[in-house]
Amino acid sequence: MPLRVSLTLIWALAYAVATAYSGIVMGLFITSAVVIGAISFADKAAWKRWLLVEPRGVLLGLGVGAVTAAATHLLLPVLTAWVPLVARDVAHMRATSGASWALLPAVAVIGLTEELLWRGLWLDGDGPRARRVLVAAGVYALAQAGCLAPSIVGVALSLGILWGAMRVLTKSLVPSMIAHLMWTLTMVYGPFLTSS
Repeated sequence: MPLRVSLTLIWALAYAVATAYSGIVMGLFITSAVVIGAISFADKAAWKRWLLVEPRGVLLGLGVGAVTAAATHLLLPVLTAWVPLVARDVAHMRATSGASWALLPAVAVIGLTEELLWRGLWLDGDGPRARRVLVAAGVYALAQAGCLAPSIVGVALSLGILWGAMRVLTKSLVPSMIAHLMWTLTMVYGPFLTSS
């Protein structure tokens, strides 16, 4: 069984079990440790292939991260006011996340690790790049179903395509890691920054 399939199954199982006992943030953090360990053990060369740091890639990551974070920050209040499903899903995710400022390092590790699995392992390989991006984004979105929030799955699909395209364009995970981290911090910590 290919490493990406094995790790996806491990990720889904660990995510479901850990989340049930410790909240989404700690569940994903524990899952991240499993993924990082498995990649480090199975494919030591992956780190060198994926973590190419170039100024244009960093700028792309910061730009896309800023746009997606700003769009989320501006559109989320409107969507939650007008679309009951989005309001329910966001409330559920935030209520069950267990997020606090003390967990900021864990939140950062989660986004970075998700990029290793979904845009790293899933985008490596043969075949048309566009198909690989769509398959990786689809599997990533389905894996998010464990959070029991259908609208989050839709967002994961959209962002998965965007972040996958960034990986293909730059041949590095660094830009998508930056963008993913900025978006995740907005989703998780946005309410803390805007509440009085």
